[in-house]
Amino acid sequence: MYAGIGTALSYHHDWLGAEWDRAMFAHLLGAQLQLSHRSLDFAARCDLVAYADFAMIQAHVFGPVSPLPHPPPLYSTVQADGYYDGAGGSVITRLRTDVGPWHLDGELTLHRVWQLDGADRLTTAARTDGLPVAPHGITDWRIYWYGSFGYQMSPWGISVFVEGAARHGSWEALQRTTSDLALGLAATLEL
Repeated sequence: MYAGIGTALSYHHDWLGAEWDRAMFAHLLGAQLQLSHRSLDFAARCDLVAYADFAMIQAHVFGPVSPLPHPPPLYSTVQADGYYDGAGGSVITRLRTDVGPWHLDGELTLHRVWQLDGADRLTTAARTDGLPVAPHGITDWRIYWYGSFGYQMSPWGISVFVEGAARHGSWEALQRTTSDLALGLAATLEL
């Protein structure tokens, strides 16, 4: 068993078909727990971590076409580039088992972010229709998951994997949720 305090960085840059989803989570500080067991032909490791985060994240609620006016004038990064500075937390869990040359690996991560109001350090202005060009109060959820099953013939191996993501963004009355799923087959090389 291992228990401690740690830090980490997560970055996702995903193409959703009509837009890029960008999310960077600086895991500033968090508790880490790992349970593991090893024998000659069997190994298992389970990790659980929880972090306090700073994030630079795409405002998922606006989708591929932002309702905010294009600069100039420049009021905020949300208006200009679609992302914002946020604070929140992450929970990450992973399970890995190895039985001889076979392995099973799974990971689930959950991120929750709230916009840091005023982090753009620019004056909030309003449009003539009442919609601010530098909106505040944006929130986002991100859930990423991954699983693989494979056979490792040292140093080469093969595995089948499945991975997915779910995203939810909100701002005032606006809500938007998307998800994606990928399946694949991979050749692996252990160095």
